Amino acid sequence: MLNRAEFIAWSIESLKQQFASDIEHIIVDGGSTDGTLPRLAEFPHTRVINGPDEGLYDAINKGIARAQGSIIGLLNSDDAYLPGAISSLRQALEASPSAEMVVARASTADLDPDSTPDIIVNDEATKQLVPSCVLTGVPIINARFFHRRLLERVGAFDRRFPVAADRDFLIRCIAAKARIASVSECIYRYTMHPGSLTVFPHSRFAQNRHNLDAARARLAEGKASELGSLFAGWHAWTTGYQVGLLAQEGAVLSSLSAVARGLTEAPMWPLRFAPLLLSHWLRARRRERRE
Repeated sequence: MLNRAEFIAWSIESLKQQFASDIEHIIVDGGSTDGTLPRLAEFPHTRVINGPDEGLYDAINKGIARAQGSIIGLLNSDDAYLPGAISSLRQALEASPSAEMVVARASTADLDPDSTPDIIVNDEATKQLVPSCVLTGVPIINARFFHRRLLERVGAFDRRFPVAADRDFLIRCIAAKARIASVSECIYRYTMHPGSLTVFPHSRFAQNRHNLDAARARLAEGKASELGSLFAGWHAWTTGYQVGLLAQEGAVLSSLSAVARGLTEAPMWPLRFAPLLLSHWLRARRRERRE
């Protein structure tokens, strides 16, 4: 978190209103200068880790390392847990004590309190980490709670990937065969505003570039078996997406260059890309019919 004085109190209150006295609330601040720290002083129950970090996922790793509980949730400093979120989490864990991940619905909404939330995670395929959904869809990492034993098996968020570390983490969860419990309620609200990470501040090119760079780094590691296949699929999707974006912009030569580079990195990428594209298209059509 950095310079969130405008939102942080609202975010903290959303957790306080869960009426759960056994929740440890750790806030990692990267050196705010806008009055965030004085606002945090109004909430003495929080543990504040203050100091420079290497980005969002470095901060998340620091918070996880300091946490003492067995269940970890990630609350952005400008978002909120919805009423009943922790109660739903407890019920899911009681019903599925072996679960390593609990996942629910999340919504997006702007700062207008009368706005109608838009449910963005509402299908079991996404919630259950079906590979094609994780590779091509939206990770929605904050609507997921993680058991510490899963974090120990899968490892930390990779600080090399400033935007794509959440997807990289979930890909590793797939390979680790994470045991998942699903909650039907909507428990998390992403707030959209200028400067929000929910609304990516750059172009689709920049966002996909982050994912492509991460996929290339993972592909180059030469992982074996299922994990390697998942990373190859991630590389295929982001390569194909880049090719498509360039073609849409009329940059034919750049698009062909992206095809060629992809073939150099992974000769089979078009064959991996085709079924992912079909799956993505079919999911989009199903969403349109529901709406």
